[in-house]
Amino acid sequence: MSHYVDEDGLLHVVDETLDTDVIVYARLQGGVLHVMGRAPDKATFDQEALAVGLVQYENPEVLDEEGNVIEPASGELVPVQGATINGIGAYMTQPPGLDQDGNPATPPVFDERWHFNFWLDSTLVAKGAWETWIQQWMNLGTPGSNPNKNERAVVLKEVQLIDPTTVASPGNVLL
Repeated sequence: MSHYVDEDGLLHVVDETLDTDVIVYARLQGGVLHVMGRAPDKATFDQEALAVGLVQYENPEVLDEEGNVIEPASGELVPVQGATINGIGAYMTQPPGLDQDGNPATPPVFDERWHFNFWLDSTLVAKGAWETWIQQWMNLGTPGSNPNKNERAVVLKEVQLIDPTTVASPGNVLL
């Protein structure tokens, strides 16, 4: 597989063996891949992040010389080297309404789903494992439900990848 950014800034993943070219919901700038998404909760995100190799357990499993697990992986889930994950959690979709004196008159409105951003550094991008799972998300997923404003998303295994071109004011950046 390979990837490229077209003249409109859209990221494509190409599978030469299947002769496919798929636009994916991510950005690639300066060799760094940026993905925005949401899941029903952090546990769902963690499960899928572990499945695609975005996170790993602090203590990897220990195998004997025959490949049998003698000690299972344990500890907290941590990003793999080269990945940065920012768990946002609930997202405020509407700030509180204020009265004429500046006091809160109506409460803020939140999208209670677990929102996240992650970045893969150029070393992980070059390894290309992300190309397989992001293309699967795009090909096998269905349109996301309950978008915020004009967002488009694709959902697979309850995790939505958000089209970065449809986010009006992305406020989370990696410096």
